[in-house]
Amino acid sequence: MDLPVLAPMLAVPGSLPLPGGDQGWAVKAKQDGQRALVYLPGDGSVSVRSRGGHEITRAYPELHGLPAAFGGCSAVLDGEIIAPDADGRPDLGCR
Repeated sequence: MDLPVLAPMLAVPGSLPLPGGDQGWAVKAKQDGQRALVYLPGDGSVSVRSRGGHEITRAYPELHGLPAAFGGCSAVLDGEIIAPDADGRPDLGCR
């Protein structure tokens, strides 16, 4: 299956709850990590691309199990890859 090449949905400041209560949208806290799009074409492969469209799959071997987790379904995931600390908070490694 050919998946569309998409641009990531970047975070923008806003207030909660969303005006109008549109149930078709969700919000999240800004995380400091690597913005990425993960392509799962449904054939057992995974492709991870940076915000700028660069291939970064090899940098994130932890994501190579996603095709099995999705049971062969195709999907495009848009999100922030973070490295959480022992308490589950993003760890920027710059202490």
